[in-house]
Amino acid sequence: MAKRRADLDDIMNVAFYESTVKKHARACDVPGCKAAGEHRAPRHRHLLTEYYWFCLEHVKEYNARWDYYAGMSAEAVEADVRAAATWERPTRPFGGNRANNQQRKQPPADSMSLLAAEVRDALQLFGIYDRCDFTAIKVRYKELAKRYHPDAAGAAKGTEEKLKSINAAYAVLKKYSHLFGVMPV
Repeated sequence: MAKRRADLDDIMNVAFYESTVKKHARACDVPGCKAAGEHRAPRHRHLLTEYYWFCLEHVKEYNARWDYYAGMSAEAVEADVRAAATWERPTRPFGGNRANNQQRKQPPADSMSLLAAEVRDALQLFGIYDRCDFTAIKVRYKELAKRYHPDAAGAAKGTEEKLKSINAAYAVLKKYSHLFGVMPV
């Protein structure tokens, strides 16, 4: 145990550490330079994982002269920049294939064909066949409710069922009121 403690003390000793590191340190790759090569720099644009090791002075010189695109045409530089923007992976347009996108851009024959079936049925019950805002729907609902209300219509046969269907249709239209522009109160 005492021997192990002595080894740890030696490793922690700064003088020992510095002498060990200096023995195994790389030399600068510039011929004639005796400084330690502590800074790495890529050898070539095609060899980015292989490095030169330079001292601080020589790595600054190397970086000042480094040109990744040296010897490439303008078109090749542009192609490389575009490929690097997507990490050199293929890309596809959003939203599926282009044939579907073209079909979606064509307007429908009539504006009512875009609505859900229950909304279309509710609008037909109200007698509305064109685009409108929710205010017009509310006005039409009030007219129909007054006309078919059992107190106003008397004991006419079927008025109570008709009012129930009008109320159900109005509830559907309120549910989808965001399609009509003006929100219900």
